[in-house]
Amino acid sequence: MVTQFIEGITNDLDPKVKDFISYARGTLDQSTNGDLLAKSSEPGNTLVKEYAGYSLLGECNGEEEVYLFLTGEKDIILGVNKTTVVEYLVEDLNFKDPIRATFRVKNGCERLIYFVDGLNPDRRINLDRLDELNVDGVFSTERLNLAVTSDSIEIKSVKKTNLDGSLEVGTYSFIVEALNGDLDIIYKTKESLSIPVFNSTKGASNAETTGAYNIASADVNIGGIPKVNGSIEVTVDEFPSTFKYLRLVVLRKTSGDGLQRDAIRVSKLFTNNKLIFKGITNKDGFIDIAEALIPFVIYDTSKQITQIDNRLIRGNLTESVYNWNTFQPFASKIGAKFVVGEQAVDKDPSTYIDGEGFMPDEVIPFGIKYRLKNGKTSPVFPIIGQCTDKGFDGDTVKVVTDVQAIVNARFDIQNNLGEDIVVTITANYLLDGVPTTKDITINAIFGNYDEIEYYTEFLDEGFVTDVTFDYDFPEYITMITALPFFLPSDGTINQTLPPLGLSGWDTTVYPTWNEDMSWFITEEKYIELAGPLYGKTDTASLEALKEIEGLPKRYQIYNTAYQINKLEGRFGYYQNEDNVYESPDCSEDFWGKDICGNDVVGSPIRHYRFPDRRLISEGRIGVQFFNVEYPHEDVISHEFVVAKLDETFILDQGVASRMRGRGDADKREYGFSYLETQGESKDRDTWNAVFTPKTLQKEYQNATFIKNIGLHSGLSYMQAINNDGTGSGSFDSDWNYVSKVTKYSKLEQSAQINVNIITNRFLDRLRYDTVGTDTLINVSVANSINAIETDRVLTMPAGSGLAKISLNTYNKNAYSNPLNLEYERLHNQTIKGSGSFPIFKGNIFNSELQLNNYMLAAREGSWFRSLFGIGQSLFASIASVFADVAKYESFFYKQGFNYYANGNIAGLYQGKDSSEFHSEHLYNLFVDSTYNFKLNHTGESNAFSAMQLEFTPNTMVEDNTFDGIGGEEFIIAGNEDDIPAYWEGVKAYLNSKLTSYDEENNDFAVSMTPYGEPYNYNKDYNYTDLSSSYSLGFNYDFCSNCLNNFPNRYVFSPVSFLEESQDLFRVTLANDFRDMTSNTGEITGLNAKANRLVINTTYSSFVKPVNPQTLQTNESNVFVGTGEFLSLPEIQFRETNTSYGGKQYAYAESSNEFGLQWVDTINGQIFNFNGQGLDVLSDKGWLHWFKTNLPVKGEGSVHLNFDPYFKRLILTKNDVVAINEFVEYPAFPDVTNLKSAYLKVLGVYYYAVGDTIEVVEYGDPKYFEDNSFTICYSFLKQSWDSFQPYVSELGFNNINRMYSFKEGIYLHEVDKNFNTFYGTKYPMIIEVSMPLVQTQFLSSIDYVADFEILDGKRWEPVEDNFNYVWAYNDFQSTGKQSINTINQVTDPFGNINYNNTDISCIKTDNNFKIAQLWDISSNNNIYSNAYVDTANEYPIDKVPTNIEDKGQYQLSKVKGKYVKVRLFFESEQDVKATVHFLAVNNKQSIR
Repeated sequence: MVTQFIEGITNDLDPKVKDFISYARGTLDQSTNGDLLAKSSEPGNTLVKEYAGYSLLGECNGEEEVYLFLTGEKDIILGVNKTTVVEYLVEDLNFKDPIRATFRVKNGCERLIYFVDGLNPDRRINLDRLDELNVDGVFSTERLNLAVTSDSIEIKSVKKTNLDGSLEVGTYSFIVEALNGDLDIIYKTKESLSIPVFNSTKGASNAETTGAYNIASADVNIGGIPKVNGSIEVTVDEFPSTFKYLRLVVLRKTSGDGLQRDAIRVSKLFTNNKLIFKGITNKDGFIDIAEALIPFVIYDTSKQITQIDNRLIRGNLTESVYNWNTFQPFASKIGAKFVVGEQAVDKDPSTYIDGEGFMPDEVIPFGIKYRLKNGKTSPVFPIIGQCTDKGFDGDTVKVVTDVQAIVNARFDIQNNLGEDIVVTITANYLLDGVPTTKDITINAIFGNYDEIEYYTEFLDEGFVTDVTFDYDFPEYITMITALPFFLPSDGTINQTLPPLGLSGWDTTVYPTWNEDMSWFITEEKYIELAGPLYGKTDTASLEALKEIEGLPKRYQIYNTAYQINKLEGRFGYYQNEDNVYESPDCSEDFWGKDICGNDVVGSPIRHYRFPDRRLISEGRIGVQFFNVEYPHEDVISHEFVVAKLDETFILDQGVASRMRGRGDADKREYGFSYLETQGESKDRDTWNAVFTPKTLQKEYQNATFIKNIGLHSGLSYMQAINNDGTGSGSFDSDWNYVSKVTKYSKLEQSAQINVNIITNRFLDRLRYDTVGTDTLINVSVANSINAIETDRVLTMPAGSGLAKISLNTYNKNAYSNPLNLEYERLHNQTIKGSGSFPIFKGNIFNSELQLNNYMLAAREGSWFRSLFGIGQSLFASIASVFADVAKYESFFYKQGFNYYANGNIAGLYQGKDSSEFHSEHLYNLFVDSTYNFKLNHTGESNAFSAMQLEFTPNTMVEDNTFDGIGGEEFIIAGNEDDIPAYWEGVKAYLNSKLTSYDEENNDFAVSMTPYGEPYNYNKDYNYTDLSSSYSLGFNYDFCSNCLNNFPNRYVFSPVSFLEESQDLFRVTLANDFRDMTSNTGEITGLNAKANRLVINTTYSSFVKPVNPQTLQTNESNVFVGTGEFLSLPEIQFRETNTSYGGKQYAYAESSNEFGLQWVDTINGQIFNFNGQGLDVLSDKGWLHWFKTNLPVKGEGSVHLNFDPYFKRLILTKNDVVAINEFVEYPAFPDVTNLKSAYLKVLGVYYYAVGDTIEVVEYGDPKYFEDNSFTICYSFLKQSWDSFQPYVSELGFNNINRMYSFKEGIYLHEVDKNFNTFYGTKYPMIIEVSMPLVQTQFLSSIDYVADFEILDGKRWEPVEDNFNYVWAYNDFQSTGKQSINTINQVTDPFGNINYNNTDISCIKTDNNFKIAQLWDISSNNNIYSNAYVDTANEYPIDKVPTNIEDKGQYQLSKVKGKYVKVRLFFESEQDVKATVHFLAVNNKQSIR
């Protein structure tokens, strides 16, 4: 039977059925002339450069060179080009683990390698700029880091300047990018706070500054304007020498909706710390908002790396490890106080940076972030809110402050002893840093269960801090309050506090109900819950009331903040009713103690409540933190943040006016007018018209109750005019037009505080609504209102007075999960150390609420006259706005027009019962709102022109002689001569509202629909900080030790083009990552193949399309962070419940022209993905063998290499296994007390017997088994073609040649050094298996072979032959016989010979024949694959055993159903052997 070498070697066939090549070692499926049907000798390798004592940890291909990473005496990065080796870097680089690397060219010619090992920081080296690795001439390992590390900068200030520029109105914030000489972004600041651009000409005053819309977003008729002149200066704190340039990224909102914004990277490069932005130019480029906003993230290490679609991909990541559990206690003990500052300058852009304060009365959570020296920022750690009853519990009261001159103290003492008694209180404090003590004696008067206030002077002036009061009172004497007073700047002492309860400042439960509680609980319910305790004031009863669920505590009804002095005070108290601080799992005391020293865990969640405007009527209200300490040595600074207020208590702040009723008692109609007298009672006075900046913007505010902040009395000037346009200051029934201007006084305290809301309706202008029997009518042509019905009369001054109110709601469990909040910044620069400063960057603006209103009114007695019947009618058009005209008819009376043209008002005079226009104008009302109401604006359209009153409010005086309605006092414009001019403004205002220009007739005509007050407002001017920060999150796993490990995550860089000078591979944006399922193990491979990303994990493999659709990019149009790249889910090659297709070893993969191959050692499989499908290479004839032999048993590894010349895949397994386990010790142990005789100490193996210890050589067959092998797969024949006699550490290849490493770099030849590897020559082995259909005798072996030596470029034949032959089957063996070649022409009888060690081979031409093959085995165990037997010839699959020297008459033929014949060739010369076919001749057995 003849065997040709059509197929490769196989192990899976039954030798009784088919002939096949069963084994080959050191062979190549290719002859000299390229014939694939021959088996020839494997070319060997040649040493390129020795690296004794070194190991190869990784490699990557460049353009011409292959780059290697070696470790030994030093760590080396070198390049190999053919036989040339260039060492680029020889340093101590901490190389220990496998290194993955990828190469690219940047800037046209610069060669860059990116490499990772999972141990050291991910790295990058520019081979053409190695000098960049030095700092002051000394090599710096940190300069290799891929993540850009540099000095840091912060934005110090952002301010508007008068330098010429062209800016669109809106708001602008900035990010400053620091660049190196390559224009790599090496640092990027946080986004600055926003600064607005108003409608303001260069040098304009605040009074001349208004809001506006950008002309690109709004028509001029509603205030759209072109760009304004000006520029913005951004200053950073320094310009470090490590920076080459600074560059601005501008984030702006110019659309007018307060939501949309874009990002622009300014092209200009700055070389100092002041960057001027003058507007967008055509050189600047729009970038994706994500690229601008999303911060860099620094993953310290990764284990896998590749590149695809001009992006760098890294996987299996780690971050710096910090135990966040230890950070929170430092945040918990931070204290805070509210501070009061001067009101911000009106319409000053800098107020957006400095802030106008926080919303009074609001509940606000704060937090702190720590900045670390590696450039990262910690999560937000919540700051615990105000302590309960701070200062009043226990026998020691502590007040922490830093203000000067405590001159007085207040003590509220309750004496229930039954007699007066003198008590002593000891004041302890630091006076100018010196500990000081002073005793204070007080005669505590028996107060019949009432507390009594005592004031005593106890200190001289000085800088006072850390005040405590110690006292030891006898029984029945209770300290209710101990409060020091500080001397403020104006020398006055604030000694006014709300009434104190008997059981604490914040948590008092009142013995009886009062009306301020009506929004919270009814009187009936209060009495029911309190039961027999209702009305009792003794201490025991009050304490018992606190335990009754449902009864409100003081802090729920009143704001418990109080002032210590004019400039600062204690926050109000707020706590969750149903939620407490809990330590997360695996963190016994996560929260620590608060500023008062109390344990936080188990206490209610609490937040700071700012004082209301009843307490702080003027000025900005801010916050100042103290007692800041750093939780870790890596912290270099910190910043305070505020939670995004999505659970607000204060919906808006504004004013309320009484609505007036008409009609029967059981059917009332309510309208409003500021002209009405507020103090008069007309039936039911519980309907109120409420105006706030938000209601005027037609935003309904669903409040629960109204807080009456205070009372504004109004001083008014009223002007009346008759039908001929004349007028005077007097008023009677003949006048048809009434205009009124009211200036409001400062706020006066109201005894009334909380008023419950029964009904709340939003009414747009000229709209009505019905509530029960009440009809609510908004008679205003100008404004929308909230019509609010309260459960009691809202207190407001008589006359034209208004109530300043806030629309409130209440949440019993606001911000209930402080570890799951989103936060915003409060200041630009971080704070270093324990220093602090007042922070006013809150969420509100303090604006003057200027109200313009006009309406149609009527005389008493004329309410129900007809609205129709007289020609063209303004009032008919007004009525048409209503859904039900009758509702308007029931409230107004219509009179006819004769004409209304050219801005002249006439023709309305109809006698005594005439209709009137009321025009009302209110000012000097200041409110706090998230809307910057002072930036309301108008447009160019006549219909939207604002009233221009020709008077200066500050010069108007009070005139008691000028009487009007109800004897009110009016403000007049200096003298009566100014009145006509003022009235012209009123007429112009009314004309703008009631007429429109008729272009056809070139005249003014009555508008069919009157125009309302526009209140145009650009919502871009609202505060917004879109740069969010987050706390740890509710799903943060405090028990995990892997929180900073991301074994199933991969990240990608922005697109980076080869021609760019900057290297965006160094940038990772926060959202540019993907997380895989974790149930298949960690990521072990990332490779790009066929425009897909192939992801290997330990137990499976996946493929992922790069883009759902083709993504074309170019240098001028790059979109990053958009979610399109790698947006589709990973597709698992095969979904199984068990492991399939995984990869366990770093270099068990090869990417080449035939696909991507990898090895799954767990399942003993080798895969190939060629872009079309998955091919299992191990199934091709070696399925069972690989499943048995491919798994690694010891500390070895598997790697693949590609032979580009012969188109082969080279698989090498290194696996030396100890027969007995060696116990590892960090130092040499006491040999008398050993647990095992096998030791491993500091990497050296020992065997100990008694007192004898011998060193064991690694690999010694006595102690180890070597399971290593190398096998080749031919892509040309699609089969495995041979084992190899060598085992390399690692292999690599360039475009056309293969290399390997073994204490040196070796080039694998293509035509010489046959079977010589690493200086050792090995025999070539080939084995064929022949089936014998019937039981037959092995008669002879025939083969055709060539033996050649390369002479220059010619192959010359030589006389040679195989050296040995071994034939065997299951039970018989010839042993390894030496071949004696005989030329039958010259020696025709030379083959007549016999012995047990050699055998004759007859050669005729190139035909060889071996006969006389005898079985000389001594038993059936004819071969061994045990390492102890194969070690001398390893790597080899088996060696013959149990061979004996038999006599001639003991010999028998080899017979059976098959026979295997193995030939061995080795030569001292560099001879190439080629076998073309092999035949086995046999004779049939007689049986």
